[in-house]
Amino acid sequence: MGTLQPQHDGRFDVSRDLYKNVVGDKVIFEEENRSLSLTFRYSWESGSRFGFVRRSELIDHSGKVRSVEILDGLQNILPHSAPLQALQTRSALVDAYKWNERVEGTTLALFTMYAKLSDRAEPAEALLANTVFSLDSDPRYILLSSQQIPAFRRGEAVEPETLTRGVRGAYFIHKTITLGAFDTNEWLLVLDSGKDHADVVEMRRALSRPDALREAVLADCAQNRQALFALMGAVDGWQFSQDEATSTHHYANVLFNSMRGGVFEQGYLLRKDDVAATAHKTNQQVFFRNRAFFDALPESFSHESLIKRAEQEDDIQLLRLCYEYLPLTFGRRHGDPSRPWNHYDIKVRDREGNPLLAYQATGVIFFRLGGTGAELPRLPAFFYCQVC
Repeated sequence: MGTLQPQHDGRFDVSRDLYKNVVGDKVIFEEENRSLSLTFRYSWESGSRFGFVRRSELIDHSGKVRSVEILDGLQNILPHSAPLQALQTRSALVDAYKWNERVEGTTLALFTMYAKLSDRAEPAEALLANTVFSLDSDPRYILLSSQQIPAFRRGEAVEPETLTRGVRGAYFIHKTITLGAFDTNEWLLVLDSGKDHADVVEMRRALSRPDALREAVLADCAQNRQALFALMGAVDGWQFSQDEATSTHHYANVLFNSMRGGVFEQGYLLRKDDVAATAHKTNQQVFFRNRAFFDALPESFSHESLIKRAEQEDDIQLLRLCYEYLPLTFGRRHGDPSRPWNHYDIKVRDREGNPLLAYQATGVIFFRLGGTGAELPRLPAFFYCQVC
């Protein structure tokens, strides 16, 4: 079907809308085609376990049973291990290294580099992949490039793809459905990045039980939203007044300010493991000189008590480290995002999935390695997508 395509403007009587929920973790794109009596809608959400979730719906308003051919998905999916500078300045060179393949017997697709970009005579394997899989009750084909889109628009046959090389990656599902009167057809695309061989094996195993996997994906998104609820409640983001717009505006201000400056994980209650790990990362000489000081700390304590303990050690550098310690999460503390030369990450988990205290400051990146703590949400990222 042709929808959300500027080249179709004027051909159909359509209206397009964009929605975002108050919490700020879900965005919905919608087009109502009154000429075809159809509405197409897709949303973006995210979860800590499964990554980014794109939920699509096709809704009938005609009251008739119809056959609909659908090609829907994402274009220009980047591979893992491609340097940012190369993507920005030498994208054609990166394209030559792209390797996009579907795992046999599943809807799981891997987007990788055939090898890392290197001029040295040494191995440079790219061992991590960006992944996409789909959950749908209808039979469908998977396309891994955009090369057959013109054929689909001309009404020609479209063939499934299991491997594409040297071209920009894509993930499209192609299916023909019988859409009942006033019925809705729905499907999910799930995306994640930085997956290794063990992760791929686990995803393949999970895809053998699609119904259970679908429930787990949706539950992951709900848990992520609940974590954001709790995080914003800790910084007084929720305000209820007679004017709903005022309350929503207040929440948005708190959310954006928190993302800029960070949120204290448990107020000024600190964790021993994170304080010691941060000191070790910041200044190993001071850390080992005061190893007994860090070993004697209780498992949790206030920032005020940390300062009092440090003042008794007669080490000005130790005292400086304790004053500078900030148990922040969910913040970047770095630059204006509208400036293209500013790059930053909002990291809330480490590579093992543990809650992470971290923030970035202008010129210097501070890492805080945490072990246990409150569940924190994973932020959505931007994906370029186009519906055909």
